Amino acid sequence: MKYYQDFVDALSRDQVAPVYLFHGDEVFLHRKALERLRDRLLAPGTADFDMTLLDGETVPLSSIVRAAQTTPALNPVRLVVVRSAPFLGGTGKKRNTGEDSPEPESDPKAQAPLINYLEAPLPSTCLVFYSPGPVDRRRKAYKQIAAHGVVIDFQLLTRADTAKWLQREARRAGKQFAPGALDRLQDWAPPGLEGLSRELEKVILHAGDSKLVQIADVEAVVVPNREETIFQVVDAIGAKNGRAALEGICSLLAAKEAPLKILAMLSRQFRLTLCVQELVASGLREHEIASALQTKPFVIRRIQGQSGQFTRSQALHALEGCLEIDSDIKSGQREFLPAVSDLLIHVCLSK
Repeated sequence: MKYYQDFVDALSRDQVAPVYLFHGDEVFLHRKALERLRDRLLAPGTADFDMTLLDGETVPLSSIVRAAQTTPALNPVRLVVVRSAPFLGGTGKKRNTGEDSPEPESDPKAQAPLINYLEAPLPSTCLVFYSPGPVDRRRKAYKQIAAHGVVIDFQLLTRADTAKWLQREARRAGKQFAPGALDRLQDWAPPGLEGLSRELEKVILHAGDSKLVQIADVEAVVVPNREETIFQVVDAIGAKNGRAALEGICSLLAAKEAPLKILAMLSRQFRLTLCVQELVASGLREHEIASALQTKPFVIRRIQGQSGQFTRSQALHALEGCLEIDSDIKSGQREFLPAVSDLLIHVCLSK
């Protein structure tokens, strides 16, 4: 969360850049940063006069430049926010880069007005590009923003930072987490503060007048995300509890997960289990394993906890069974649920 705190600290010192690029997956903090900028730059009640919101996927680049060149009416600085920026390499639909006809977004002639502006952005405007997801650092527009403004990659917070944020928000509501409740909320809620904030609100409401948020409060209102459900399924298989494993599979089906996608998630879990077992045996540490498998450390930590439930042959048998079911379903030889039920029986009965 340091990147966000650095941004807030700069604002408190009146260090406002003429152009910003906010990108990355932590969209909750994107919005908070925009709110901070608006409150810092615009007097209350003046946003209608000195704030412009544009859709970067649909407006011509010339319109963005015109908005940035417009003189502020009631404030020293005008705020122009461009949501989505495919010309910076983000994902998005085709866009019009001219007034009347579409041009390729990579066309230097179409990009020229924006590039020229970014070479010398006006101090009377704060131009903010808000682009959830990745951007292409090779783009000329990106390089100009980095040279003359500020680029912030809003990465998803670490589990530790997320825990601190949840505890702080709970205290603001007059609550504390009982042992285990915070971990359960983090395990079950979707990644990112956007989803966590929604789930936390529901949990706090469910806790009512109690000062403590219990595990039961979390389990009553939060639906486990699919990754957590897969962890629960594999835990149940490792504990030889076929009924609980099948219930987890059925809950994913009820949540409209495609059968082949469920198989892919199960296969990935057992493949990771095998890899983690081998890498741990070779002496690698958790962060080294996460880097080698290109997986987040907390996922590796969970898989390490599960891997002790399976011998190598059991994990391999489960993986081969998933791959066999996938092939049989695609060839029309078997149906998903009966095939998975058979696999769970065999794996749970194996020694």
